[in-house]
Amino acid sequence: MRCPVCDSRAKDITPSGYRGLSVRCIVDGDYDIDRQCHEALLSLDPSGRHTVLNAAILTVAPGSRPRITAATFVRCRLEIRSAHRTPPYADATKWPTRSLGEANDRNR
Repeated sequence: MRCPVCDSRAKDITPSGYRGLSVRCIVDGDYDIDRQCHEALLSLDPSGRHTVLNAAILTVAPGSRPRITAATFVRCRLEIRSAHRTPPYADATKWPTRSLGEANDRNR
């Protein structure tokens, strides 16, 4: 199989009963992808896929395998879309933001 993140040679190491995909990549190492996130991950460009994997790696407990979940996409400020649509904010620098002061002013 090919790695969903970098397209290098990889091995499917999914244990029975896991609802997703477990990958052993020669470049990216071992990681899991939740079933609902696989299509969204593939819809990203290579840079976006690596951003998502790196976010999963940064939040994993020591000794555990990184897992790409919907929460990983939220942490990256990427929206999960179907493979037929491109995420509007795949470039996190274009994500619309409001300052904390503006948010507090609206709540008053």
